[in-house]
Amino acid sequence: MIDDVEVVTNELVTNAVQACLRNDLRSVRPVVLTIRSNFGSVVVEVTDPVAEPPQPRGRVLGDDDAEGGRGLNIVAFFSNSWGYYTLTAGKSVWAFFQRYTDE
Repeated sequence: MIDDVEVVTNELVTNAVQACLRNDLRSVRPVVLTIRSNFGSVVVEVTDPVAEPPQPRGRVLGDDDAEGGRGLNIVAFFSNSWGYYTLTAGKSVWAFFQRYTDE
């Protein structure tokens, strides 16, 4: 499970930073990473100042070498569930991981 959490954390933080750069919000508010665990499950949450909701992109045939566009698909694949909620100034995107007893 730890590898999955690491991959998803990287994707969520990268998405948040890229959203800030696209919207020229380099110095408005920081991107905040929160990780919570009760040793049976993990929640990764990334908050950023961009109000635009996350939008998974469909895979484009023949575009396997594209540098972007797969982040939320990766999040959906490696996590048990994910979602987001809006804030007064921005949004928070989260991913949930459940540890299974056979690990």
